Amino acid sequence: ACEKGGQWALALELLGRMAVQRVARNAVTFNAAISACGGVGRWEEALGLLGEMAEASVAEDTVSFSAAITACEKGQQWSKALALLAEMPTAAAQRDEVAWNSAVRACEVCGRWSLALELLGAMLEDRIAAASFSPDSEPCFRQYVHRFQAGSPVDVFKHVVLVALLQAMAEDPSPFTYVDTHAAAGVYDLASAEALRFRNFDDGILRLDRSCQGAPTPAPIAEYLDTQRRHNEDSRPDGGLRYYLGSPVLAQQFLRPQDVCVFFEASAPVAAELRRCSARPGGRGPPAEVREEDSYRFLTQRADESFLEGRSLVFMDPPYDSITSYDTWNLFALRHVRRTWPGSCIALWYPVLDAEAAALQTARRHHRLREMQLGDVLVAEMSLKRASDVQLAASGFLLVNPPRGLESALQEALPALASLLTGGQEGDASTSVFWLSAAKK
Repeated sequence: ACEKGGQWALALELLGRMAVQRVARNAVTFNAAISACGGVGRWEEALGLLGEMAEASVAEDTVSFSAAITACEKGQQWSKALALLAEMPTAAAQRDEVAWNSAVRACEVCGRWSLALELLGAMLEDRIAAASFSPDSEPCFRQYVHRFQAGSPVDVFKHVVLVALLQAMAEDPSPFTYVDTHAAAGVYDLASAEALRFRNFDDGILRLDRSCQGAPTPAPIAEYLDTQRRHNEDSRPDGGLRYYLGSPVLAQQFLRPQDVCVFFEASAPVAAELRRCSARPGGRGPPAEVREEDSYRFLTQRADESFLEGRSLVFMDPPYDSITSYDTWNLFALRHVRRTWPGSCIALWYPVLDAEAAALQTARRHHRLREMQLGDVLVAEMSLKRASDVQLAASGFLLVNPPRGLESALQEALPALASLLTGGQEGDASTSVFWLSAAKK
């Protein structure tokens, strides 16, 4: 009860009374007290209890160490967290997902992100699944959940950049492989309860559709919008924009018969829906291979060098339930893909979930990318004045090894897109396209 209620002081008091009254203390009672301390970051007390366990001849187990590491994480004691993680095999305690992920987060919150990357690699070698979100995080509808954000302004930005990428890749007649690491369903019904809950599409795809009626627009915007309209014309007689193409099915429309497309989706029911949607790409593009598995685990552990032979475009669009953990996990996967398949173009999309911390998040991400020595990276970003608190204000792309011509295409398209989405209101939007140079050693 003290553990679940966060009453760490009371838990320590009760444990102390047990010793005074000569009541046997075991691993369960010690672990409950350590967990109570861990939940509120009382790392000194948690480590003290580990010491008491040894004095009382009570063997520490996986729960003991994991709870103590969690305390170090919350107390921002990364070195002590790593020391405990290293001690676990000696104590015959199995290093579980909680221990590993708490150690990773301890490094993240203390700015030791290179160590966090190393830990992710060690986790995979230890066959432990890296957590994509913090288990105690509260749901937030401003997070990037596909069904809530389908057709929203940031979704439109993301997919216009994707179209520009695919158009630039297609300038070379040789085939390439398109990989979507987090494909999701593929097509979204804007009349669904999820989409209608916040109607984020009103200020996104629907506003763009109205703004572009008869107006000349840059090629990526025009082709993106024509593709969305064409799909709806095929689906419903009135041609209204009820169905929104997500990244996998949208990409299929721009791939050629000689190209290859591979979609990853870990959720079984969503993968089944994706297979259905991608099986009928309107007679355009190649058939899709839908792989029902964790894309990052596949790319970093199971894929051999032949998986992406020749040219390829790897589109990384994860759900970002936790901006901190996903940043480290994304950069780990990005670095591995870049090193294993150096000829690949990698497009990593990211949202800004916390508007107040946007500048800090962006600066930290750029600093980390420079340190990774991946070469020069093209950055594309767009920020809009939010119509409501449930909309995302900004998002961007990190484009590693982009195709020739992409920079100029985005420099023309993004300011035009921002103007169309805001009705030309000055100050309501900003865009930027620039190169992020690698740090000099």
